[in-house]
Amino acid sequence: AANCLLKVVEEPPSDSVIILIAAHARAVLPTIASRCQKIRFANLRRHHVEGILEKNYKVGLMQSRYLAYYSDGKIGDALSLSQAGFLAQRDIVLQKLMPGAGNRGLDDFFKDKPQAQQTLSILMSWFRDLLFAKLSMRGEYLINQDKAGEIESDAFRYSRAQLLTILAVLAKGFEYLKSNVNLRLLSDTITVNVVWKS
Repeated sequence: AANCLLKVVEEPPSDSVIILIAAHARAVLPTIASRCQKIRFANLRRHHVEGILEKNYKVGLMQSRYLAYYSDGKIGDALSLSQAGFLAQRDIVLQKLMPGAGNRGLDDFFKDKPQAQQTLSILMSWFRDLLFAKLSMRGEYLINQDKAGEIESDAFRYSRAQLLTILAVLAKGFEYLKSNVNLRLLSDTITVNVVWKS
């Protein structure tokens, strides 16, 4: 397929513009990349994403702010998350971290790879915010803007060392997902090292 594409790029039709989109430049063969003009697309500013969600899609102020920060200015991601029950899922995942939460396993959120990745992202953003609050970073740097009060109070339950350890475990979880680890094993690891230590 790459060789066929190379032939088209070497001898493009005169009446066409070919746009090749890749997540990483190194994923494209050097012989193809050298024949292309590289254009990097930046994410939108977060307040622009916020405004689009509020004005065009009637998403509430706090929810749109959270989605703008969580998606890091990627309007497509923010839109799909706003319509996919993601906010409800985040609240359920975060409830597992509350003291006295009862059945605190995460098995329901590790049934497939995309869901597991989303759960890890939710947890990563939460504990990152707790660390920022612990370090007295300004609230505007928080991803979970709509839960700033809970973050401030929850940050006191952890030491800096605990938060750094939890973040390292979650980062390792992303690496395990890339290597197709058993999802049940990953769920148990996160439950033991993150949820039960909360």
